[in-house]
Amino acid sequence: MKNIVIYLMVGVICSGFTALAQDGASTNNAADTDRLKPKAGDFGIGISAIPYLNFLGNFDTDLNLGDQTLYGKYFLTDATAIRAVLSMNNYTQISNLYAQDDAAIALDPTSTAQVIDTRKIKSYNMGLTLGYEIRKDRNRFTFLYGPYAGYQYSTSNTAYTHGNPISALNVNPSSNWAGSASGRTLSSDNGITHTLSGGLFAGIEFFIAKQFSVGADFTLAYSYAWSSQADAKYEAWDGTQVYEFDRPTSPGNKSRALSTNQYSSPTAAGAIYIQFYF
Repeated sequence: MKNIVIYLMVGVICSGFTALAQDGASTNNAADTDRLKPKAGDFGIGISAIPYLNFLGNFDTDLNLGDQTLYGKYFLTDATAIRAVLSMNNYTQISNLYAQDDAAIALDPTSTAQVIDTRKIKSYNMGLTLGYEIRKDRNRFTFLYGPYAGYQYSTSNTAYTHGNPISALNVNPSSNWAGSASGRTLSSDNGITHTLSGGLFAGIEFFIAKQFSVGADFTLAYSYAWSSQADAKYEAWDGTQVYEFDRPTSPGNKSRALSTNQYSSPTAAGAIYIQFYF
């Protein structure tokens, strides 16, 4: 994936210099390239190229359209803009594994019968950043930088289905999914994590055509995150019947980080993207 991003950026830069060389004197004319770019009062709409680059780099992986980043800009002047970046990442993974069929083996120890255990993981992330963008033009390239602040909301949970039921004859049935000493897990809720971030971004856009560009952003960000309590649901045999109970698994956590973000992230102010202006 990183190689693809590097190749793309090198390709954009090389194509820019090639276009400049082919255009000759007319391209070096500031008025000529100036017409390609947005002006005060214009809007911009863009979309991250990261999901498509990931897909191209891993042909055996489905295109994940649940992972999207949208870009919006409004130009205060020809050289400054307010920018918003909305990131969404919805993820679902279902895993099926075989386990021995305990009931069949109890009747026939040589049995090879199997049942299916299922695990379903779901996660949801949404982030919004707002920034002030300062732009410096040079031919078809625009260099941009500025401060930004953001917020991210994320949550995840896991549900388990066991092929072998708990019963009086089998109080500890075979399963692929680990539980606790007092029961086996039916579901887990990892709580909600909130993240506040702020920092600086810098990037570059190359204008392929009028009001159409390809860009890349890099950020230096400080983030603070805190999460709510996490819980899990279990089932067990109490001597007469199966019962279910809840138990907290984490009281919640807090973390701080100073990091650089080069690629797609709900708290990142940028990545690889295409942008349209009007």
